[in-house]
Amino acid sequence: MDKISVHLLGRPYVEKNGERVNFPYKKAEGFFYYLCVKKTATREEIIYVLWGADNENVGRKNLREAVYQIKKLLGKEVLLTAGHTSISLNPEACVEVDWDSVDKENILDQEEEGFLAHFHIKNSYEFEEWMASMQEQYDQSILDSASELLSMANSVKDMTQIQKYSNILLKHDPYNEKLYQEIMEIYASSGNYNMAIKLYYDLEKVLDEELGVEPSGEITELFHRIFNVKGNVAVENMNWNLPFMGRAEEIYRISQCLTGTGRWEHPQCVAIGGEEGVGKSALLEKARQIVRGNQMISFFAACYRDEADFFLRPWNDIFWEIRQCAENGVLKEELVQSDDEEMKLVLKGTISDGEEKMGRLTYQIMEQAVLKVFRKITEHHRVVLFFDDIQWMDQMSFQLLNRILLTIGTDKVLLMCTYSQSSDTEIMEALEKLTRKDCLQVIKLQSFNRDETNEILHKYLPQLDKEEEKKENIYQMTDGNAFFLMELMNLIREKGYTLEISPKTTNLIKARLAGLPEIENEVLDCLSLFPEKISIEELELLLPSLDRLSLLRVLEKLQERHLIKEVLVGWNIYYKFVHRIFREYLYERQSIGKRRMYHQMLASYYEEQVETKRNFQCLPMIIHHYEKCHNQVKTYEYKIQYLKEYYTIINENFPVLHWEIEYGDAEFGVTQGAAEMLELAEEVIRLSVESDQAQ
Repeated sequence: MDKISVHLLGRPYVEKNGERVNFPYKKAEGFFYYLCVKKTATREEIIYVLWGADNENVGRKNLREAVYQIKKLLGKEVLLTAGHTSISLNPEACVEVDWDSVDKENILDQEEEGFLAHFHIKNSYEFEEWMASMQEQYDQSILDSASELLSMANSVKDMTQIQKYSNILLKHDPYNEKLYQEIMEIYASSGNYNMAIKLYYDLEKVLDEELGVEPSGEITELFHRIFNVKGNVAVENMNWNLPFMGRAEEIYRISQCLTGTGRWEHPQCVAIGGEEGVGKSALLEKARQIVRGNQMISFFAACYRDEADFFLRPWNDIFWEIRQCAENGVLKEELVQSDDEEMKLVLKGTISDGEEKMGRLTYQIMEQAVLKVFRKITEHHRVVLFFDDIQWMDQMSFQLLNRILLTIGTDKVLLMCTYSQSSDTEIMEALEKLTRKDCLQVIKLQSFNRDETNEILHKYLPQLDKEEEKKENIYQMTDGNAFFLMELMNLIREKGYTLEISPKTTNLIKARLAGLPEIENEVLDCLSLFPEKISIEELELLLPSLDRLSLLRVLEKLQERHLIKEVLVGWNIYYKFVHRIFREYLYERQSIGKRRMYHQMLASYYEEQVETKRNFQCLPMIIHHYEKCHNQVKTYEYKIQYLKEYYTIINENFPVLHWEIEYGDAEFGVTQGAAEMLELAEEVIRLSVESDQAQ
């Protein structure tokens, strides 16, 4: 049976046994293509599509002629005729149609090919309509597949794939403003502002040249917002603006919250959470720049631990800024010239630190005065209140903040704040009313991952590009924390490669550990003795005065403070520091005598494990602890034992079956591990300790 291949995508053609065939006339060719798609059709349907302008008898005659020509050209078995009613493509014939193999997995590989491209039948309008409907169906399938793949690429921020599928979508739907808007949002949220701006200019050009219209107000507003964000994001320079390496998505999300666009129907307050040093305050400052670019008024106050018990202390800074804005002409002068005595006291920032000292200015009177001030300001301006470290804000200040936001509305007054992740529960409770009204978005900043850290090192310390081990050590030391990373890179620029802890980093760690109970400090000191993880049994050895339940409570408290974390290995639970730099600091702050005593205790414990349970996995820990307490004899004893056990297993399980002898090969016949053993032997020979054990 002849093999027939039918190509309907692009310029159509038919091959019989690898050779192209030529149809005698266009309508016979069109009839065959129609049948290749439909597989079966009634005679009336075919006549209507191809010979609709002729009367019925002429149409039937033309159809019979077309069937005869196709059978003559491709073989009698290609078509099946069921009486005088329908005609089908024979499913048992070897006819391969490329249209049949198109699915969502491969449709984009052929998206440049149209359906029956450049194929026309003169005066056959019904056939042209059918072709147009099939092309529309084909285009829609391309759009659906490209949209799905674009969404997947956006979820992993693969810019190459995002650009590829965006171009496909825009080529097939060039006048769809909604599509342009969606892709601009994707580019902007990925930090690719230039591409988003370029898309707007492309749309503007297409609409002007093709339709003579301008882009809609909605997409124009989006363009101006992206342009504003781009102007406030750190430019590529050598200023050490590290927190914004990789923070483009957060910045763009903040811009959406300010304008109530994207996923939200109205403006949103923003709370930025994260650990110390991750870049919360720097991101808050960047948000202030965006606010100024949007022609809003911002008022800023920082909250401090030492002032957490003073009533309304953060608001004094806000009221002082309001007065400054009024005096500088940013706000109307009537605000500070008011005859309202309470308002004067508010604007002068003379609110007392306690209710008992307020005299006639009770909280309720003061609240009404503050609301009056903000109502006057918001008649002409949108206001954004910025609070850094809001976890140190007193309850009365939180009450006033909620009152302003909920009474005046987030369309006129917004909140932008930062808080420590250890205070997450308390902050969410304090801002619960905003959450319930769907007026609050929480952005949780994470440390940089390994790839982002390497990107930063490449930019600021290019001399380390080929030093993979040093880059890994820097990442392990800083864990991608922006502050730790910046401080360490500053040290490296000044002194050359080092893993020292800078004075600023030391001060941050001290502040983080300040106020911890003595027992928690003691547990942290014990944890710092281990290079990696530690089990609760090992902690109990070092803290015999604590029962297990009390120890577990202390460990849970330290986890709540985000100083340590649980690690599950199989069914065993271990504990380790969230940041290695904390371990280094805590280890160094202990006295040498205390550290040596702990290391001696742990080494003896592991020795017992090896002797009683034959647990050779403990050998590296014995070596580590004896090294730390400077017992050289024991260190070398267990190094020899460890290498012996390790290389015995290696050479017994993976023996050398064949040696390829080459001329001058000095390594011939040397078993695996011999070099390490010889090096260790030289160290032992140089050992100057004189004792029976050493001998």
